Amino acid sequence: MKEYVQRLVDAFERGRRFVAHDVWQIGQPGEEIPHGFVIKQVRVVILLVQGLIKDALLLRAAALTFATILSIIPILVLMFYFVERFDLADRVYQRVYTFLSEKLDVPDDAPRGYTANAVGTDADESPAENGAARSNRALIEDLARLVLQEVDQPSDDTQSNPIKVFVEYAEKGANPHALTLAGIVFVVATTFGLMTNIENSFNSIWGMKRTRSWYRIFTDYTIIVLLLPFLLVGVLALITVLKVKAAQLGPFAFLLRAIPYGVTVLAFASLYHVVPNTRVKIRYALLGGVVAGILWSFLSLAYVYYARFGLPRYSLIYGTLAQFPLLLIWVYLSWTIVLFGAELSFAYQNEKTFSMERLAADASHAYREALGLRAMVEIGRRFDQGIAGLAPAKAAEAWRVPTRLLNDTLDQLEEAGLVAVCATEPPTYQPGRSLDKVTVNDVLRALREAGRDPSVLRADAAYGEVLQKLQSSDPSLLQSSISALAARMHA
Repeated sequence: MKEYVQRLVDAFERGRRFVAHDVWQIGQPGEEIPHGFVIKQVRVVILLVQGLIKDALLLRAAALTFATILSIIPILVLMFYFVERFDLADRVYQRVYTFLSEKLDVPDDAPRGYTANAVGTDADESPAENGAARSNRALIEDLARLVLQEVDQPSDDTQSNPIKVFVEYAEKGANPHALTLAGIVFVVATTFGLMTNIENSFNSIWGMKRTRSWYRIFTDYTIIVLLLPFLLVGVLALITVLKVKAAQLGPFAFLLRAIPYGVTVLAFASLYHVVPNTRVKIRYALLGGVVAGILWSFLSLAYVYYARFGLPRYSLIYGTLAQFPLLLIWVYLSWTIVLFGAELSFAYQNEKTFSMERLAADASHAYREALGLRAMVEIGRRFDQGIAGLAPAKAAEAWRVPTRLLNDTLDQLEEAGLVAVCATEPPTYQPGRSLDKVTVNDVLRALREAGRDPSVLRADAAYGEVLQKLQSSDPSLLQSSISALAARMHA
């Protein structure tokens, strides 16, 4: 029994050593190795587990859940406001639908636009409520259904559906007469706040300390807010046309059912490619989008199933609010999947260099100086030859050095004024002052002086002369023995 337990302990220790050390020592970074596919998957799984723990993914998902619940009505208000203010049912949806119908040869007798497809008019509706207003209202309902997928499920009289409550309040808030200046400021600020939280979470996963400038944040977020309603209306028109076209495809019509899922995958992939303030390769962003999109689709189906068959159990406890905790769980798990996809993209893109990333924290000072000097020389060469600034991600891959260590080194050189960050996406670096005025000693001193003094040790007058010679790399001091230095200082 004792030998059996010892074998288990030894096996566990070998497994721990393999995961922590051996698997990262196979081959040189970036080279092809035997059984490379299997080794790559093992490394990615290890990176995922470490990332989930280190980046506090579940905690970030909880924070984003709170921000989403706070922001969902303002986001819908903006979307619905644009629908009614710019009459998107006729000006965008109808034109896109007509264009696609002509290109795809949709039958002329198929319903076109929301004037024909709108929900039935109640008997007490006035004629003024028909036409464009009715079309826009139907478009708003379908947009809400598109954004929330199948989460908006009908409920009986004993259950309050929070999705319907959100949509109703958003429709009231989108009324131009009800949306005051203060309301607009609150709606925009809340929407921008959610976007900022998402970007910060992604940057944390990718190890990016530097965020976009406030100017870029404002312009980028404004463009997204302005274009998103028009884009969603176009997607909705495309889905409607393809549903009509499905009648002509016969047994292949089931392929069109995958289109909404394809749109979901592309949305996730775009999120992973655009949001992080660094260069994310398209293939890895698409890989994360496929995995996250599939998981999220299964989550939505599970939500629908449980909302229909499992909700009565919660009604005994929560009463009419039974759907609200279920909605919170769905939003929380949705953000968990989104962040998991980002972790997956990061793991696959950085698998080759992570063997070095693990050792970056323990990198010697000599290694940091060598890295800083090489970066400074490369930045100077590019500047002299009129080439674009140094991109850290590309340089780290070409030099086979840890990406995060290179980013930290460049930050230290920037703090010393030796390099400057260009307003590019992703950020690149150029010289901060004339290269003729920068010496090798300046670079080494910038790295040596990075950080703060925790005490006034260097202000001690007794060591002032010694420290001054040390900073200037005085040969007489560097070649002095400790015995001679001690005798001279305490004479």
